[in-house]
Amino acid sequence: MATQARDISTTGHRARLLAGVPVAERRLRLAGIDTPVLEGGDGSPVVLLHGPGGNGAHWVRTLPNLVTTHRPIAPDLPGQGESQLDGVALDAETVLTWLDELIAATCETPPTVVGYGLGGAIAARFAAAHPDRLGRLVLVDTLGLVPLEPAPDFGAALHGFLEQPNADTHERLWRHCARDLDGLRARMGERWDAFESYNLDRARTPAVAEALGALMAQFGGPSIPREELARISVPTSLIWGRHDLATRLEVAESASARYDWPLHVVEDCADDPPVEQPEAFLRALRAELELRPAVTGSVLVPGAAGFGEATRLWNGMIEKRPALVVQPAGTEDVVRALRFARASGIALSVRGGGHNIAGTALVDGGLTLDMSRLRRVAVDPKARTATVQPGCLLQDVDRATQAHGLATPLGFVSDVGVAGLTLGGGLGYLTRRFGWTVDNLLEVEIVTADGRVRRAAPDEHPDLFWAVRGAGANLGVVTRFTFRLHEVGPTVHGGLIAWPFERAGEILRAYRDLTESAPRELSVWLVLMHAPPAPFVPPDWHGRRVCAMSVCYSGDVARAGEVLRPVRTLGEPVFDLLRDQPYVELQSHLDGTEPKGDHYYWKTEFVERLDDGLLDAARELAADCPIPHGDIGFLHLGGALNERPGEDGAVGNRDARYAVGVKGAWLPEDPRGETFVHWVRTRGERIRRFSTGGNYINFQTADEGDERIRATYGANFDRLRAVKAKYDPDNVFASNRNVAM
Repeated sequence: MATQARDISTTGHRARLLAGVPVAERRLRLAGIDTPVLEGGDGSPVVLLHGPGGNGAHWVRTLPNLVTTHRPIAPDLPGQGESQLDGVALDAETVLTWLDELIAATCETPPTVVGYGLGGAIAARFAAAHPDRLGRLVLVDTLGLVPLEPAPDFGAALHGFLEQPNADTHERLWRHCARDLDGLRARMGERWDAFESYNLDRARTPAVAEALGALMAQFGGPSIPREELARISVPTSLIWGRHDLATRLEVAESASARYDWPLHVVEDCADDPPVEQPEAFLRALRAELELRPAVTGSVLVPGAAGFGEATRLWNGMIEKRPALVVQPAGTEDVVRALRFARASGIALSVRGGGHNIAGTALVDGGLTLDMSRLRRVAVDPKARTATVQPGCLLQDVDRATQAHGLATPLGFVSDVGVAGLTLGGGLGYLTRRFGWTVDNLLEVEIVTADGRVRRAAPDEHPDLFWAVRGAGANLGVVTRFTFRLHEVGPTVHGGLIAWPFERAGEILRAYRDLTESAPRELSVWLVLMHAPPAPFVPPDWHGRRVCAMSVCYSGDVARAGEVLRPVRTLGEPVFDLLRDQPYVELQSHLDGTEPKGDHYYWKTEFVERLDDGLLDAARELAADCPIPHGDIGFLHLGGALNERPGEDGAVGNRDARYAVGVKGAWLPEDPRGETFVHWVRTRGERIRRFSTGGNYINFQTADEGDERIRATYGANFDRLRAVKAKYDPDNVFASNRNVAM
């Protein structure tokens, strides 16, 4: 097997095309065929097989990036480019032997073979026959999965180019090969002229055209038998342009489903992702080369089983589509995924429960860490602590801790994610007794932007721990929370009770009197709303406006009657569900009011007191609300949180005693959605003048500006920014209510 070095940067269209590309070329004699091979880099080997009418230089837009992490090997296919057959008969056996000898000559370990178009058909046939020779297989808009039947216009353009290869027919063909030819030509600049000239030169060469016809007859035109494809045992994946007219996306989708091959779809692309969308192509390729083999958990791409659920958010208004979802099986998977995202330049987001109204759990075209597989809770009843993984929902923690008669302040809807709730501060029925959720956070394990796993606690990285307590989404991926627990339940007294809206003025002022004097064991939410069509609501009240209270009394249930006497004396409720019940049951009784997938939009504020003006504004807003599932809500929070200094944790807002919200909710198909958003946005301004100036970061919508984030953290903001700059100077963690402004 003879080799010969050659300088590729001297003359000709090929040299112009490859000028400045960090690869060298040598010639190998493979299966009797003289074969130019481009090589570069020092990493693991990746063999790149080009498509019909191409050559090894076809990968010119991906090679400079790929050589930084791998060792790409890009040969000219037999008889294509500068390859010379020298009388060798180009049958299937010869071509597969050629590839076998190429791998033997260039790869010390089994390589990943990436086959585009015709090269994909060759690679698939080889993988079926020689699985031991490959490490992985990646098929890119490949031929051979079905008989070649391009779209009619594409077929006509291809035939025209092959019959008369000239600038006009090349242009017509590439109008179908590329989704945006003008944009591609602009991006390639002078290299496009070399690309076009070399394509034309090769197409006009009779020996090259004859060899292409033989390769297409053997590999590109007919379909590979299904039983042969089913024999492919190496890890295999697909990368496809969404608008491929040569082999349509449905072909890839069918193969993905039949053989369980992950499918990456490249947007704004026709049939040549490596040329037209090299950045997106490389992200998909690197996911298969680097990410999937590295993580123990799952790597999901659009269309894969589980991808839809992993990217479905509670707020159906938010529609984002990440390119990748990683479901870590442990902290090391988080580290590997984070490092992959940084190395690839891909945006990163973290999904706990997916319940954030702003949809920060997802980022378009990025990598989402879906923590849903990490749902273990370990309770130490003697130490009164709970160690919680980041995929846990409130119900997971409540059930585990209540088995020991213990709890920590965690929200009031059971399918909310613990991680997102906590990292934004956290509030719930127990906040009056025990403060913000982060006031009960003892330590965290966190993966920071540099890929290090750190313990953050008062005695270790205290600045990081301070910032995590209220702005944690900005600082890293928390992989373990440890909470302080308190004796609560397991039986509490509470539930729902409601009165006619016509009594709103009376009920609102009674609520103020009650909450101003209530013991800390009593938390009462007040909601001005439309009564739901629930079994516990009298039928003639379905859809009518009511004043409802959601009650949780976590003290001695024997005293519940005395404590709730002010509520009972209001008399004549529309319905009354107050009773002794398990705390875990009470923690889920509002679940039905916020079904997953509906559209949600609201504006909220923290307030220090319930002024007459605020109560009157709330009543008027509720009376005027055009949204069938809209409401005006009050959460009573005052108590333990107010006793700590304002700088105790980034969460701040130690002057807040109530949260007040103007809230909208509607079905996705309701055509009035924009009108509802406008109503909430404009009417929400009526409660802002009563605000402390602060607000709850977890209640902020995606359209709220930087000034709202500053207001959230108030006097703590500058200190928080300094911690952010120390631990995440490049703002890797940007999919959040971001403080790096």
